[in-house]
Amino acid sequence: VDLWRLKKGRHAAEAAGLDDLLGDGRAVVLIEWADRLDDVRFGTRTFKVTIKGDGDDVRRIAIEAMPRR
Repeated sequence: VDLWRLKKGRHAAEAAGLDDLLGDGRAVVLIEWADRLDDVRFGTRTFKVTIKGDGDDVRRIAIEAMPRR
């Protein structure tokens, strides 16, 4: 789900249809630009993936388990 063009906040989650996507317990949902969600809470396990480097640079990928809120 790419949230780049959406406004920050709950509106972004609604516009992307996240409630429906996250309602399926078997689904794996990847969200690009998740910082646009501000205070949206997830009831499931959440991971943050950070990718640094582009073009000819070496890419570094970090995967971090996020605490449940």
